[in-house]
Amino acid sequence: MKGFDAEFTDYADYIKRITDRIWKERNIGAIARYYAEDAVIHTLGGPVYGSEAVINNTIKTLAAFPDRRLDTEAVICTGDDTAGHYSSHRIISPAMTNLGHSEFGPPTGRQATVRTIADCAARENHIHEEWLMRDNMGLVQQLGLDPHAVAHRLAMENQHEQAVHDWLAREIERVASQPPLPTTASLADAKTDLNTFIRQVFASLWHRRDIDTVEKVYTPDACLHGPAGREMTGHAPIKAGISELHATLSGTQASVDHICSVGIDDDTTEVAIRWVLTGKHDQAGIYGAASGRRLMFLVGTHWRLYQGSVTEEWTVFDELAVLRQIYTP
Repeated sequence: MKGFDAEFTDYADYIKRITDRIWKERNIGAIARYYAEDAVIHTLGGPVYGSEAVINNTIKTLAAFPDRRLDTEAVICTGDDTAGHYSSHRIISPAMTNLGHSEFGPPTGRQATVRTIADCAARENHIHEEWLMRDNMGLVQQLGLDPHAVAHRLAMENQHEQAVHDWLAREIERVASQPPLPTTASLADAKTDLNTFIRQVFASLWHRRDIDTVEKVYTPDACLHGPAGREMTGHAPIKAGISELHATLSGTQASVDHICSVGIDDDTTEVAIRWVLTGKHDQAGIYGAASGRRLMFLVGTHWRLYQGSVTEEWTVFDELAVLRQIYTP
């Protein structure tokens, strides 16, 4: 790979090795080598700018969770030296102990297991842009804290961060102004036209709100691992999980912003989808009383396809940051 250190065999190896170097070997200084000085990290809580900010945030996280590690579940990559390299990295942090103060509050002494999906764009040994989706709602719940109270406090503390509010407004407007995703009576063949298949599925589920699309896309025994401990197996529970969001949001729109995939064998494909969901929170439901706000969700989804059907899904988004949008004055 042009410009990358010779030790890395390919881009997936680069992502796994630098993650281990930073989080398992605790070589925090390595961040300055692998993140560009002007790197942009997109999170639903607001953007982070520069390698120095990444270093500071990593130090704070390790102070709060000294035994935290990042174990790779999957790395799905695309790109080349000309276009740049892109990865979607699914990570699990098992049984990390809250022994120090975090943004969520004082130490609780409790353990939590948290899943993250980090999408990274890199050139010549440097990550220059990252989209970070972490299950902070599940983390706060496992720490024994009230997510609404934590989100309200964070919203009050950060209410004057205009850059965050402007970014959310721009993203919501971007999704609203895009042409609708294509909708058709029948879906494309995932084995021959995966990108069209994905966009049609998202259009059916989130624009047309056709929940029965689940039965066309997922195998009868498919498993969906969602945020905040949601585990769904089979068509009925998966449909119920999607309906839960539709029951609290109206006018949902989805923007599929990146797709990459890798073939495991002739029958199995791993797929990474980065997307944004928006909708008006005008109905009481999983996020409490209706606020009338138009909310934004930055979402990472990984699919395992077998012969063109989803057998397993991992979807991660920061619901605590969604609550912060609701509580921001």
